[in-house]
Amino acid sequence: GGVAEITLHAPKGLALVGPILYVADLDQLKGFDTTTGKLLVTVPFSSLSRSQVSLTDVTASQTGILYVSDQTANSIYRITPSDNYRTDLLIHDERLAGPAGLAVHPRTSNLIAVSWDKGKILEITPEGQLTELEANGFFTSRFQNLSGVDFDQWENMYVSDLTKGKIW
Repeated sequence: GGVAEITLHAPKGLALVGPILYVADLDQLKGFDTTTGKLLVTVPFSSLSRSQVSLTDVTASQTGILYVSDQTANSIYRITPSDNYRTDLLIHDERLAGPAGLAVHPRTSNLIAVSWDKGKILEITPEGQLTELEANGFFTSRFQNLSGVDFDQWENMYVSDLTKGKIW
């Protein structure tokens, strides 16, 4: 294979679903053909948010549902590609504290979000119920600005802290 070049405004998170590469690009989610680089779909978010949209990451569930974080608006959106890319607000909550990285837990299928503002690790059910898995406290302030999260094949979770320059 060759190299397909894609030009975007401010690309952040990526998710690969079959032959489509989804990219969180400022205020839109864009889907590209991985072979040709051709833009296949653009999903706008401006009508769903009361403020300026700042998409940070995108991840996909095992069933192909996409989740996109909006760090500035403390929101996470759910996109259903099989339903003409229907987009819903999954959760808007100040406790998200600047949701940056997203991943789907391989066993529970719940969404895991990491907080940029407060160094929290959060779990969100498909219905939008929020639980704090790990948070900074007075004695446990090991996280600062969490930016990424992922799982390995054994379901170990990894989080990255951009400010501290560490992976946990």
